[in-house]
Amino acid sequence: MLASSTPGVELGAEALRGQLEAQDQALALAFSGGPDSHALLAWAKTSLRVPPILLHVHHGLGAGSDDALAAVERVAEAEQLELLVERVEVQPGSRGLEAAARRARYEALGNLAPTGLQIALGHGWNDWVESLWLRLLSGSSPLFWSGPQLRDGAFVRPLIDQDQGQHAHRFPEAFSDPMNEDTRFERVWLRRSGLLERLDPRGEVAWAIHCLGRRARALEPATWDQPLDELPEGLRRLVIRAQIAQLKPHWRPRTGFIEALCEAAGTRRGGRWFSMAGERLDLRRGKLVLNRVMRRGN
Repeated sequence: MLASSTPGVELGAEALRGQLEAQDQALALAFSGGPDSHALLAWAKTSLRVPPILLHVHHGLGAGSDDALAAVERVAEAEQLELLVERVEVQPGSRGLEAAARRARYEALGNLAPTGLQIALGHGWNDWVESLWLRLLSGSSPLFWSGPQLRDGAFVRPLIDQDQGQHAHRFPEAFSDPMNEDTRFERVWLRRSGLLERLDPRGEVAWAIHCLGRRARALEPATWDQPLDELPEGLRRLVIRAQIAQLKPHWRPRTGFIEALCEAAGTRRGGRWFSMAGERLDLRRGKLVLNRVMRRGN
């Protein structure tokens, strides 16, 4: 039986596992071949009624990609499981290679999964804590003080409450991706730095921050009626972030963009607009309005 970490038990993963274990259709597993993927597969083999389907994304970043695919193919053959693979080309965008690779992986997994099947990710409690701290250290708004969601569309994280510290020892056969040692990536740097071992070894601080963020979100600043130019600068910035999150839920604007909007919204001048992820964002009467179509030449 799996034992939830504390306070990870509050995330509701145990109930999610129960629901997945009771269903009579297959579950797709995002399977990179690493220790977390093996932990996910071990749970699925012993708990699910229907054999899972393995999904693997070949990201092409370094020689390790081919080795990872070979390792995954060996597992699928040994376990006699269906394996679906998609190759992607990752082009670094404005937010860097790490974010581009993550976006490409999720898109590919969504394309690979048979229609109607949920996709289980191997993220655990350590990932949850790291994600929250990365948002905090990058200066994220309290509206985004949270770790990965238990459910996100077709994606589910049934092991999000599980400590991942022993996975490498439990599954010595797991593939070790060289990219997990590359400190150019924020998450790898954070792990190698030892900061969390000193500041938040059990994730209790991360959970407290998450609870504060939940209270900030409960204020629902995106629904406030007061015009932006009438708000103090700090609250204006909060409302702008909330309105953008409502308009573009999966887009994370850079600080400079938010500051430019905050400055423009602090005046009573109308007719200002900004380009946001290829779409036009208008500032009208103290509110942000997203125009889905940008006319050529505007």
